Amino acid sequence: MGGPQLELDWEEGLFRALRGFWRRLARRPAPIDQGRAATLASLERRLSVLASLVAGAPIRVLPARGRGGLRGDDLLLPPTIDIAPDAESNAGLYLLGAVVGGAIHRLQPDVPRDPAERESASARVLDQAVAVLVDELPAFGPAWDAARDLERRAGRAESCLWGALIPVDGDRSERIGDEEGTAPPAADSSQVQAPPVEELHVHDLDEEEALALPVHSFEKVEMAEPFNGTLRQLDGEDDLQAHLEALEEVPLGDLLRGGPQAHSLIQADIALDADIPDVAHVEADEPFESYDEWDGRRRRYRPGWCRVYPTALPRGDDAWAAAALQRHRRTVETLYGQVLRHRDRLRAAPRQADGEDVDIDAVTDAWATIAAGHSPTDRLYVRQARQERDLATTVLLDVSLSTDAWVDDRRVLDVARESVLVLGEVADRLGDALQVIAFASHTRHRVRAWTVRDWHEPWRIGRGRLGLLRPQGYTRIGPALRYATAQLCATSARHRLLLLVSDGKPTDYDRYEGRYGMADVRQALREAARAGVRTHALAIDAVAQDWLPAMLGPGAWSILPHPADLPAALTRAWGRLR
Repeated sequence: MGGPQLELDWEEGLFRALRGFWRRLARRPAPIDQGRAATLASLERRLSVLASLVAGAPIRVLPARGRGGLRGDDLLLPPTIDIAPDAESNAGLYLLGAVVGGAIHRLQPDVPRDPAERESASARVLDQAVAVLVDELPAFGPAWDAARDLERRAGRAESCLWGALIPVDGDRSERIGDEEGTAPPAADSSQVQAPPVEELHVHDLDEEEALALPVHSFEKVEMAEPFNGTLRQLDGEDDLQAHLEALEEVPLGDLLRGGPQAHSLIQADIALDADIPDVAHVEADEPFESYDEWDGRRRRYRPGWCRVYPTALPRGDDAWAAAALQRHRRTVETLYGQVLRHRDRLRAAPRQADGEDVDIDAVTDAWATIAAGHSPTDRLYVRQARQERDLATTVLLDVSLSTDAWVDDRRVLDVARESVLVLGEVADRLGDALQVIAFASHTRHRVRAWTVRDWHEPWRIGRGRLGLLRPQGYTRIGPALRYATAQLCATSARHRLLLLVSDGKPTDYDRYEGRYGMADVRQALREAARAGVRTHALAIDAVAQDWLPAMLGPGAWSILPHPADLPAALTRAWGRLR
């Protein structure tokens, strides 16, 4: 027989009141002078470029939550600086911090695990970097001395120019995990951006550990705290907005792998470059193709490291294709006309036996040939002619879970599928060879390459298959690029073009993030170039600005601010490069 229910809401109310009173009593940091302060948010991209130039490698500049410093390829700087008398001078301090961070990255210092040793190493590498910069940049020395003098006069306990070396937790040899990775957030989940994480530690959970976490007397996130090795049950409810204030104060430096699906997601900027074991789980009789993977740290290939499984798709969703084509009919007509005019435009054909104009280069070569005592060629003219291109194009479409994100109220994968549909319609009308491959990965042992449209298949079959694609897995770009390059090289076309539609950030469950993944993608692109394949990447995620330029180089990528721009941009890139 049940007794009377005792409402405990007064306990939670009392706790909130006491907690608020304590916060008012707690010492707060000195207020920022907004009139003269410079903010990292307004300079972040410029500083990333500057630090990368000094380091000779891609570096991402992020806001520091605490002291900041260098964590792998991430340089953490203060969110605001206000020690100089005006905003311009404070922005100059950010520039100095980026230059110093880039120089320290170039020195590739070891990061001790012991805190005391790490503190000493941080001071030593700062002195070494300053010495290098003074030698390379004559104006750096006086600027650095003036900045340090400003810091001393401001009486700040921590420097805004350099923090410390920050370790990345990736040396543990044994990891427990599932090949499919952690489950994605539920479809009805909510998401907010958390403060940045500086020092990351990975904790893997076995099945028993995933069932228990420490329980507080009060409700949920009000008592959230740093991980200390004990666990409690997760309830999975979506009440994130009610607990944002407490979450903003929790240091999210401990990553727990395992447990049930979550209904709330707090998004933290964590660059995980940790070693996770390779877990092989594929069908025993399923055919695959092996590809090497480039290890940028060791400057060598890992032979046969990745397996790509070419996968056929069934007959597609004709209703989806018809509806999407109806929405984009005007775009198809417009782009078809533009590409047709570009293709039919007369182009100058040099070194002809006759033509409308003299070929200056050919005449110069002829005079040099005569001066050398030889007979010159009679091909001294330029003729305006219509040039036919023998071209084969492969579209490599990323369908990883990152394409399940939404931009401007459109799902990324939906925009990408419809963009490929528009390109396919234009290419089909022009009679050009077009192949479409979708890809996603689940560790190096299983990279799926779905053939959406093969070279000799009717386009009506390919456009229907686009409607079958769903977000899944991770983004191991390197082996997908190598597979697509091999497909292109198997054709007899004189000119070959590979278009990558992706957010550009290489990720996978088994250590394919950060510098390692980017180095492999760059190497795969070099291999494609050596094979005579031109590449171009397109993305609609603004974050891709941090990755695509470093991997593809200038002119080989396009980032679209709005999803609606992608269909036209993809087709125009193809028309221009063809």
